[in-house]
Amino acid sequence: MTTGQIVERGHPQHGEVVAGRILALAHGRGSSSSSSVLAELLRLGIGPSGIVLGAPDSILVIGALVAGALYGAICPVVVTDATLDPMGIWEIDEDRLDPVAVLEKPADNADTWEK
Repeated sequence: MTTGQIVERGHPQHGEVVAGRILALAHGRGSSSSSSVLAELLRLGIGPSGIVLGAPDSILVIGALVAGALYGAICPVVVTDATLDPMGIWEIDEDRLDPVAVLEKPADNADTWEK
């Protein structure tokens, strides 16, 4: 776990890197270990910049909270009732959330997200 790549074979985004991106997920998946995996990714600096969920998931929230408390790593988690794109690919455009592109974390001196 040193790259932040999606390693699950058969996943439509297998090989993509989550580091510095905002993930859009319909719901969490997996066991309670998901919280420690997320916290460790954030500790290593290879985790997502934020997570948008279509359904509440306390396990992912716990991982984000623990990473913030122990490591100072911030990963906002929000829940939306919008229909999420099955590929988890969204673009934030002013006040809208549209399924178009994966966003990259801005450079430290930038004030906008980049595709």
